Amino acid sequence: MDPEPAFWPDQAPAQSGGRSHDDLAVHPDGERPARPRAGMAPRVGVVVIACALLTGALAVMHVGPFSSSPGIASTPSVTASAPPDIRGAYSSLVGFASSLSSEPMEVSNENLSTGAFTATIMSPIGVEAMNGTVVGSTMTFTISLGTSTDRGSASVSTTAGKLRIQGVFSNSKGGQGTILATRTSR
Repeated sequence: MDPEPAFWPDQAPAQSGGRSHDDLAVHPDGERPARPRAGMAPRVGVVVIACALLTGALAVMHVGPFSSSPGIASTPSVTASAPPDIRGAYSSLVGFASSLSSEPMEVSNENLSTGAFTATIMSPIGVEAMNGTVVGSTMTFTISLGTSTDRGSASVSTTAGKLRIQGVFSNSKGGQGTILATRTSR
């Protein structure tokens, strides 16, 4: 008997990756080679469909990653909250144009019913007067020095147990600034 040839001239060369044409070629003995992965696609399809059904069932039952805490499903009505007590001494960083300075700020008066307040800021160019209103966690204010007036808004929050005011302001000439103030004492 003759030894088996190294290649078959009537067969296409094998492709790299994927499936080769050799899987479909007829061998000299007239039989196709066994295809060990022939049943793989239907099994993968069954697994994918089962996972999709399970995910859908969990979503409908609100279980697992689809669960929600009681109260999150319904949105409470928004009511105006009492203004926070922002009175006290603050350490603040104020940026305006291209300058940044540390400026002590003192909120001396606040009407706890309306949220109206007055404050002073010790800036490098003089004592600035700040007036505004705080409602809930939102503050609007004006800062005045001489004939110049800046208008701004800020958010009021608590960070590491300390009251914090963070906002922006601008003047009529286009100047813009930022303020970040942390209460140091009441």
